[in-house]
Amino acid sequence: MVASNPLAGTPFGQVDFKEGSTILGRSIVDATGHASIVTPALSAGNHNITAEFVGFSGWLNSSGTNSGTPQVVNPAPITVTFVSAGAEDGWVLESGENTNAGGSLNDNSSNSSALRVGDNNQDRQYRTVVSFNTASIPDGATIVSVTLRLLRGSLTGTNPFTTHGTCWVDVQNGSGFSGSTMLQNGDFQAAATAVHAATLSNAASDGIWSTGSLNAAGLAALNKTGTTQLRVYFNLDDNDDTGNDYLGYYSGENGTAANRPQLVVTYQ
Repeated sequence: MVASNPLAGTPFGQVDFKEGSTILGRSIVDATGHASIVTPALSAGNHNITAEFVGFSGWLNSSGTNSGTPQVVNPAPITVTFVSAGAEDGWVLESGENTNAGGSLNDNSSNSSALRVGDNNQDRQYRTVVSFNTASIPDGATIVSVTLRLLRGSLTGTNPFTTHGTCWVDVQNGSGFSGSTMLQNGDFQAAATAVHAATLSNAASDGIWSTGSLNAAGLAALNKTGTTQLRVYFNLDDNDDTGNDYLGYYSGENGTAANRPQLVVTYQ
């Protein structure tokens, strides 16, 4: 940025940073020959910035612009918390110990085990599906982060986090896992847009949130024009003890709004 001059070494002077005729800030050149400012004056978008050097003690004035590669200002991140659609969430139970297919479901419970993950006393696996209407996210938005939050309501038997391995989260961004946003038996085994998109944490006790942050594939699967569904289940389908071993979470039909499943989305 500094023009050639008869002096050698680190330039001595100040730099005015401008957009058009507006001065955004002023900085003295430091010992390494650099000058910089922090300004809240720039709106989101591209900006052509001019840096004007005012030399001291014999240094010549000069200026430069970034018009070839304009400064890009990203919009401030926005965080929105979506609450699950109670009529569309619930658990699906495997039809048999080794079928890997749904056989029965419950989509209208509001108690502390309305959503279940683990297995029952016939070694059949529970899988939970939660639905969120994420259509209000702007089509052009860049998704920065997404976190699923389920509030633990109860524990039956042994905590499956200690026996059943990783608790996975799959994401479906179309019209639902089985072609409909309403809970269906087929949601148990239906294909997902993003498989193993997150791992759910172990809530240590009732009233604590289990959380899972989506990976890159999960972020890309978020539906900006409709419903985003997530399926939660353990890596091990059962632990062969013919006992009920499952965690219960509150559903979107719970009477206390603060207990309902949440999808926390940050975008810009």
